[in-house]
Amino acid sequence: MTLALRDRLLWLGDDLVGPFPPRLARVENREARSLLGEIDPTPDSPLGSGAEDWSDLSEPMHFIADLFRIHQETVTLFDPPFSAHQVKVIKGGGRPAGRL
Repeated sequence: MTLALRDRLLWLGDDLVGPFPPRLARVENREARSLLGEIDPTPDSPLGSGAEDWSDLSEPMHFIADLFRIHQETVTLFDPPFSAHQVKVIKGGGRPAGRL
């Protein structure tokens, strides 16, 4: 399975690549660190984040935690997912052509 971001394609079974933003490089809040410790066996690294078995909730939770942490400051993720034309087609009950 894959997840398409605007500038890259992520394979969900592969470890995520990239640094955590400086403000998130180390989680200092005790409660947040405790929660992260429950879902992320490598809390200060994306190593082991690839989720091959999505029926085992611990794997996708680890992937998602690192995904959100790495991309927390990725400004393009705030862009609308569809163009105005695509929205019009979708609202009309159709499926827009091309990449979605």
